[in-house]
Amino acid sequence: MYKHSDSEEYISLHDCRAEAARFEGGVLSFVFPDGFWTSPLHPENISDATVLTGPSQADFRIKGGGWDGIAVRLFHWNDGGNSAGEIWKPEDFINAVNAGEFSVEFITRRNENALLIFECWLVCDTPPYHLDCEIKLNCEAEAYLWNELRYDRPW
Repeated sequence: MYKHSDSEEYISLHDCRAEAARFEGGVLSFVFPDGFWTSPLHPENISDATVLTGPSQADFRIKGGGWDGIAVRLFHWNDGGNSAGEIWKPEDFINAVNAGEFSVEFITRRNENALLIFECWLVCDTPPYHLDCEIKLNCEAEAYLWNELRYDRPW
């Protein structure tokens, strides 16, 4: 289905929105209709700019292949600036994404011990318009799948 499969070396999900997700065969996948960012250092990128791909997908192979390798936490902020975390079952999170309740906008990525951690916004059309979210993955491999680069969409 996709022509290219890359590691994270040349890819950034910063400010990219996933509008679908699934968990099959121990792999958590996010689908990005508007693509994700590809570095000018990528061998396929003939420009000097970071550019978007076309529609793309990010796959994360979870160690052990089970739901217990995925943790999702939502943060609700009160008027005093304090947050309260709410743990979501990963399957409920995926179902909500696929039902169109929100899209997942990836903000930052970090590795902490054996975990891959994404700070995200859950973006919706109704107030509060977004919620802070943390996705922790006990990930043994990741692949970023895409077909073409969009030179008309530089960073």
